Amino acid sequence: MSATVASSLPLPQFVNGRWIESTATEWLDVPNPATGEVLARVPLSGPDEVNAAVEAASAAFPAWRRTPPRRTASSRSSS
Repeated sequence: MSATVASSLPLPQFVNGRWIESTATEWLDVPNPATGEVLARVPLSGPDEVNAAVEAASAAFPAWRRTPPRRTASSRSSS
């Protein structure tokens, strides 16, 4: 089955509470497994972008782990 590209939407990265454009030079297609249609493209981030995301996640984790599950679930569904 050959993949068709609907919009070939390149997705930004969500780091430290905001969307940022990647500087990646390589991207990975995300296909719909039922149709093969390409739904989006995600960056294959380099070390600088990965490290920035890890640092932001590490800094956010202490407060996040004290957040009640009901609140974390509602914040994920409203993003």
